[in-house]
Amino acid sequence: MENKGIIIYGSRYGAAGQYASWAGEALKMPVHNHEDTPSDFLSEVDTVVIITSIYMGDFVVKEWLSKNTDHLTEKRLFVLLVGATETDKEEKIASMFDCNIPPALSHCHRHYVRGKSIISE
Repeated sequence: MENKGIIIYGSRYGAAGQYASWAGEALKMPVHNHEDTPSDFLSEVDTVVIITSIYMGDFVVKEWLSKNTDHLTEKRLFVLLVGATETDKEEKIASMFDCNIPPALSHCHRHYVRGKSIISE
């Protein structure tokens, strides 16, 4: 398998989608909404970047991650969480990751950024 990657995002209000767009341009990877990404497509890549927002304590992609855990266990996996929590709240941020990422995917690289997107601006 050649080194191919994909960016998959889940965004409630647009911030994670914007980060996914920027990452896609910078990394020269295709960007797909998690709702439009069939599981069998994951067999074609070796690197998966997941960019998600969080709503009411749950990653927007939480269900998708659980459903696709078997397809992701052998991948280079990066998760970027976009949220409103201050970056110095390290324990809270770690807890958000721990509560939303299935244990079989604990090998993922975890990153957190604050963000909001106001499209009119």
